[in-house]
This record gives sequence, structure tokens and C-alpha cells, in this order.
Amino acid sequence: MNLPTEFHDWVRLPPDIKVLCMNKMDFLSRIRMRATSKIERELVEKVNNNILKLSYYAMGNEEPHEDIEISQDEKYKIIRKNNVHFGEEMMPLMAFLLRTGTIEYFFAASFYIEHFAGPFSEMLRTNKKYRIKSLRVDPSNEEGLMIMKGCDEKIIETVTIHENFKEIPVEEIVALPSILIQ
Repeated sequence: MNLPTEFHDWVRLPPDIKVLCMNKMDFLSRIRMRATSKIERELVEKVNNNILKLSYYAMGNEEPHEDIEISQDEKYKIIRKNNVHFGEEMMPLMAFLLRTGTIEYFFAASFYIEHFAGPFSEMLRTNKKYRIKSLRVDPSNEEGLMIMKGCDEKIIETVTIHENFKEIPVEEIVALPSILIQ
């Protein structure tokens, strides 16, 4: 039996069937689908992105980059080209994944960049809790603290605060119900 190589009636499918199809797509196909229209973007937001590891590095000798590991076989590395690329593509992608994904491990090393702090904070605002199991982030900036406070208490298992991160008031950490101080 020959399977069709093209499908021309996507726009005629009801939204619930589209979401079922999107659940079968690989990560990159869903991201591309999200960019096609406002309706498709809203549907892709309903699909849970299961992610093994999501991280942003901007330290040391390496170029600032995002690592996205969906599975052992599906991994992506996005290198920051310039501030425009960072602000218009990388930050929105990370915010989208934080809002819609279930993330086994999230690590952000110095993703705070003063020029983008406000826009990134706005992208992170959501009425949904972040579904992160293991978190390593700098809570001394607004975005890091927002991510920490926004973690779903039923899902978060570990939080690591790197010793090089700036000082923050202990009261803010202890007040979080999902944090266990050892």
C-alpha cells in the first residue's frame, strides 16, 4: 500500500484531530508548524513537549547557546548569532518550552541579559505552573526567581543553586513550598 506523500486538506481538519496529529510529530516539525499561523500556534501550545534536558549557556569560552534534548536520538543546539537572534528567536523558544513542556532537567547559566530582562519576563508570565523535575538556575535575577517560584510543587524534585550565583535573600528561597533546604 502506498502512503500519501502530501496532504492538502490540513486546513479542513477539526482542531482536535490536528492536535492528535501534532502529538505524533517530532519536535522540530511541531516548532515549524507553530510558525505557520496563529491558529496552529495555539494548537501546538496544547501539545505537551516532553523534554529530557533544556539548558542555556552563556559562560566560559563557549558561544552562548541553547541545548534542547528531546530524547537520546533527538538533540538540538542553537547558537546565539547576535542579540537580535537571541531576543527574537532563542528567548521565545525557551519561554514556549517552559510554558508547554514537561522538562526532566532545566539549567540556565547566566541567561540574564539586562537588555532583554523585561521582554523575557513577559514571555515567562503564564497561569500554568512550569513542569520541571530538576532545576538548576540563578534565582538572583527576576527571571531565575520567576522560574523557581513558578515550578509545579507536585512535579519539582530537586533545585540546585550554583555556588557562583549571586546572593539572594534566604527568606525568598525558604518561602517556596517546593524547595527543600539541605
